[in-house]
Amino acid sequence: AASFCKVYVTVRNGQRLTPARGSVLYGAGHRWVMYNEVVETTAGKQMREITAIQPSWMTDVAPHFYKYTGVDNDDGGEKKIRTDNSTSNKDRKKVRRLF
Repeated sequence: AASFCKVYVTVRNGQRLTPARGSVLYGAGHRWVMYNEVVETTAGKQMREITAIQPSWMTDVAPHFYKYTGVDNDDGGEKKIRTDNSTSNKDRKKVRRLF
């Protein structure tokens, strides 16, 4: 998930999430994070079990599933990541286990 103003937007489906209040990353302002679980609270959808990552790690670990798609000029030149929609459901399940 990528952060925009303390709210993270998921790469795969554009969900808006925040770190759980009990997380050490709550309010830390990391640009990219990976999470294991999303819980619905009165404060909205929150991520649990999260860690800060570099976006290139996603393409390094699963290049068949994640690919760079260009430069986002509004974002200081960081590259966008998209999922490869041609990947089979079986392969997607394997990738989810890695993350």
